[in-house]
Amino acid sequence: MSPGFEAYLARIYTDDAERALFVADPRGRAIAAGLSPAESDALAAIDRDGLLLAAGSFQKKRAHAETHRAGSVPGGAQDGRVPLRSSARRTVRASVSGLKGFWMNSLPGSRMPRSSK
Repeated sequence: MSPGFEAYLARIYTDDAERALFVADPRGRAIAAGLSPAESDALAAIDRDGLLLAAGSFQKKRAHAETHRAGSVPGGAQDGRVPLRSSARRTVRASVSGLKGFWMNSLPGSRMPRSSK
């Protein structure tokens, strides 16, 4: 997974305007963002309901954190950045991990080994 892929994924989670454009034309927006055709196809297959749900959740957490900005919350970020809670970090990691597996399996001639459960 390229850094551009991860950056664009983060952008559609956090940028309302880009997310709306992406939902309307997923593959076209991914290509326009400079992603490869395989990466664009992987993003086009993303669960849109999950994307919208996660984005809304992150937005609420950021808005809540902004009301408790650095200095008012013990351990708050002093540089103005709002740290994600561990549950949000796990959600982002799971999304990226799932997309990475999907993307890797969509490349011709490459299959990731399936885990045995």
